[in-house]
Amino acid sequence: MTEPTETWRPPVEEPHAEEPPAKQSPASQPAATAVRPSLPGSATAAAIILFVFAVLAGLASVVMLLSGAIYDQIPNTGTGLSEDQFRSAMAMGRVIVMFFGIAGLLVAAAHVLSGIGIIRRAGWGRILGIVIASLGVLLTALILLVVVIGLTQPTSPATLAASGMTEEQYRAVAALGFVIVMVMMGGALLCYLFVLVALIRTGSAFR
Repeated sequence: MTEPTETWRPPVEEPHAEEPPAKQSPASQPAATAVRPSLPGSATAAAIILFVFAVLAGLASVVMLLSGAIYDQIPNTGTGLSEDQFRSAMAMGRVIVMFFGIAGLLVAAAHVLSGIGIIRRAGWGRILGIVIASLGVLLTALILLVVVIGLTQPTSPATLAASGMTEEQYRAVAALGFVIVMVMMGGALLCYLFVLVALIRTGSAFR
């Protein structure tokens, strides 16, 4: 007897396990967009203070420049000077007033420039603001010191005679002026101190 022949069957392919997706290399992955933090509130407040001081300095400078134009119209009455001496003094006074007026406009422009730089988070704006605030602290502190020293000095008879007031009246007026200067310069000193500290502490927010 012949043995039965085996029927040929095609080989069955075993299912292949799905290969895991190839991991992307760090170089092919999209770089994460760095999100910059918002400008700190103290830095924004410092910029606003600089803008306010710029407006005040600009107004004061315009007043100085306008007042310099009327020096030629001031009459020579009760000065004890000759006409030539009086006019020379007025010309010198006009030059001084014009100088401070122009300097005030430059200071106002510096305040505005620094404020814009701070809002834009520019490093130069922060540095300029620190310089302005430092000078403002020194200047206002010096003015306060001079006023305090002046108030403690005795009033000379010549000063009282020129003022036309009694000593009590003169002291009252001087005390009022002292209070006004203390409020104005003291407020400016505190504002400049705030700007200085705020800009120093928020350096990481600027590029």
